[in-house]
Amino acid sequence: MKAWMLAVLMALPLGAMAGGRWVEVTGQAQGQLPVDRVQLEAHVDRLAKDPATAKEQVDAQVARLLELFRQNNLPKERVDAGSLRVMPEYHYEERRRELVGYRAVRSIGLSLDAGESGRWLALLLDNGVTQVETPRYWSSEWAQYQRGLMESAFQDALDKAGRLARVSGNKLGEVLAIQEVNGPIPRPVMAMSRMEADHAYQPGGQEMTATVLVRIELTD
Repeated sequence: MKAWMLAVLMALPLGAMAGGRWVEVTGQAQGQLPVDRVQLEAHVDRLAKDPATAKEQVDAQVARLLELFRQNNLPKERVDAGSLRVMPEYHYEERRRELVGYRAVRSIGLSLDAGESGRWLALLLDNGVTQVETPRYWSSEWAQYQRGLMESAFQDALDKAGRLARVSGNKLGEVLAIQEVNGPIPRPVMAMSRMEADHAYQPGGQEMTATVLVRIELTD
C-alpha cells in the first residue's frame, strides 16, 4: 500500500514550482437534502381554423385557470403565465402540404410547496390543461447546504494531502491554491410511485456534490 501511495504522489506535479514543492489533490463531499419546493409547468394549446380564434380559445382557458388559482387561494407571485405563441399547422402527404389550422400555445408555471404537487396536478389536468411537464423538486435550503458541502470537500482534500505527505516523508505547509471544480450541482431525485388516479407524486431528495482542487506546499 505504501509503495502505491508513493507512486501516486510521484505522479503528481511535485517540484513543478520554482523554489518549492507541492502536492495537488481533489476533495469531494456529497449529500442529499429533503425537498420542500416544486415547480409545475403546464401547457394550454388549442387548434382553430384561424389565428384569432385559436388565440381567443387559449386566452379563455387561461382566464379560467387564473380564476381557479384565485378560488384556491394561490398567491399571484406563485403563478407565472407565459407569453402566447401562435403558429400554422400543416398536414403532409406525398410531398404536399395542406394547412390544417393555427395552433395557439401558452405555458403556465406554478411554484408550490412540495406536498401540494399531487393536488395541483389533478386540478390542472381536470381543468383544460393539455400537458404537464415532469415536476421539478428542489430544496429551499440549497445555498446554505452548498456552503457546508464546500467546507467538507476542502477538509477531504486536506486529509488526502496529509496521508500522501506522511507516506512520502514530508509535511504539509501552506495552502497555495483552492479551486472549485464544476461547482456543486443540485440534482433532484424523485422517488415516483406508479401514477394513480389522483396523479400522486412522491418526491425524494435533492442530491448535491461539491468538488475542490487544492494545492498545498510540502515541507521537510
